[in-house]
Amino acid sequence: MKIVKESFNRLLGRMEVRFNLLHPGAGTPKRFEVKETLASKFGRKPEEIYIIRYETKTGTQISEGICHIYENKELARLLLPKHVFYKNLPPEEREALKAKEEGEKGKEKGKEKEKEKEKGKGKGSPQSQKVGSP
Repeated sequence: MKIVKESFNRLLGRMEVRFNLLHPGAGTPKRFEVKETLASKFGRKPEEIYIIRYETKTGTQISEGICHIYENKELARLLLPKHVFYKNLPPEEREALKAKEEGEKGKEKGKEKEKEKEKGKGKGSPQSQKVGSP
């Protein structure tokens, strides 16, 4: 792994790193494996590292990426887009969180349907309403 650029963003409280990863004779490494490699290189925990972008150049065995290293998880959750935050969770946590949120969405949809039914009860049928007469 080669670090191309490394800078500290004081305003957002994070280290921003641009890196290249060579993987000759193998496919593109998984995001979680890259996080562990970066963690060992910087002496940090994998939970503090968030890979923002990670892609392999077409026709080569070189991957380029950008990652942010935060001091704490809450700051990362505040600043990062939701999809980037979820992509960087370990697979087990990601599935558990996804299931939890889908359950909450299902409850909200059920409440909305109940409200619509209640609104529709007081109006009566459309046939009983007179149309076009003053």
